[in-house]
Amino acid sequence: MGNGIKWIVVNKTLKQLGVGTGSWYDFGGITGSRPERRQRWLDKIAAVNFK
Repeated sequence: MGNGIKWIVVNKTLKQLGVGTGSWYDFGGITGSRPERRQRWLDKIAAVNFK
């Protein structure tokens, strides 16, 4: 289902709003994840260079 969401939201809707490109970062299973895993995910996202 992630590919369908990416295709519609990132590639179509955002382009219609004037956002040229985008990336989809998904953290599946957040409900059952441990706080340590969540923190690692947040650290990883914080290191991404968003332009």
